[in-house]
This record gives sequence, structure tokens and C-alpha cells, in this order.
Amino acid sequence: MSYSVIIPAAGKGERLHLGYNKVLHRKHGTTVIERTVAVFLNDRECQQILLVIPPDEEEIFRSLFDAKQVQLVYGGATRSLSVWNAVPLVTQEKVLVHDGARCLLSKALLKRVTQKLEEGFVNVIPTVCSKDAILVDGKYPPHSVRPKLVQTPQGFRTADLIKAMEQAYVDQTLSSFKDDSSIVAHYLGFTPEEVEGDYENIKITTKDDLRWLG
Repeated sequence: MSYSVIIPAAGKGERLHLGYNKVLHRKHGTTVIERTVAVFLNDRECQQILLVIPPDEEEIFRSLFDAKQVQLVYGGATRSLSVWNAVPLVTQEKVLVHDGARCLLSKALLKRVTQKLEEGFVNVIPTVCSKDAILVDGKYPPHSVRPKLVQTPQGFRTADLIKAMEQAYVDQTLSSFKDDSSIVAHYLGFTPEEVEGDYENIKITTKDDLRWLG
């Protein structure tokens, strides 16, 4: 199955306190974003990589990538607006959206998501069960409720993602959603199809997360 992928990488990463875009953090000679993009460059089914970046960092990103399928797109003020900027440029009927800071994505997890899209599901997300007890407004949920953590890549039929995001843009609600799957679920009614996520598929968010880079 051929697909495009949108990779938002325009965030400030303020919680990491690096003073620069966290996806440009370099460990063992390789940046976080190079690791992330490499997963898709090495997947023959991936036909297009839309890398969403800050306008003032275009030169830096161009120095990192010269592959034909990597296309740079300017980001917006929020993650959702960054994805919105890239969606009209998608060339494939199926599209993934993957966090630029999730550089430990495994081939197996990627395949689980694309396989579900190939089977015809419209809204596909990887999830893992929380290992910790959860408090919601000071109360524990019933024991039968197992909170789950939602990861990326999230997979969609491109036409449906565009339709849902267009409606959210008109309603000025794009930035109120936590992720792209929730936009599709809200506006089109497609319940997310879950696949098994990966506890190692973390999003580099704090300095403690950098230890995962080896």
C-alpha cells in the first residue's frame, strides 16, 4: 500500500529547555529528526514525506535531507495548524501523521498501522495501556476502565482527513483537539481503530527522554 506521511517538526520543545528545536538535537552524530525520517525513507511503501518545519530553520533542514520524497512545508502556530498546512500537498490516497520527536518508531508498529489502512479502516491509532494508576478530577476511574495512551503514527484515508480538518478550520476548532484522530472522530464519526502500540515509541519531551537515544 502506497502512502504519504506528514511529520510535524515545527515545535519549540520548551519543556526540554535546549534553546533550539528539539528535533535538531544531535546524539552520536545524528539528529532526532533524521532518525524519525529514516524509518519512512527505508519503507518502500512510503511515497512522500511532508516535513513541517519552522520557516526560519529551512536552511538547517535542507542540509539534513536531500532525498526526493522529502518535501519541506512551513508550520503554523500550533501542531494542528502545521498538519493543516501540509494536508493539501498529500499525493497518496492514504496518509499517516507522525510526531517528529518520535524517533524510535519500529518497522513492526509502522506495519501494524499501514496494514489496518490497507484493510479499509479510516482512522487508525496505536495505543498502549497506562502502567500507572490514573486520577481524573481527584478520583480513580472504575477498575474496569483501563486508560490508554495514544501514540503516532496515526493513519487515515486522505480525503477523510482533509474533510474533517476543513470543517474544524471553518469552525475555528482545529487547535482545540489533542490529535488528528480526534478531529476525524468528532467531525466524521469514525471511531479510531486501535492497533498495539509500543512502549518504546516515546515522544522526546523532557531531558530525561534523551537517554532513550542511546
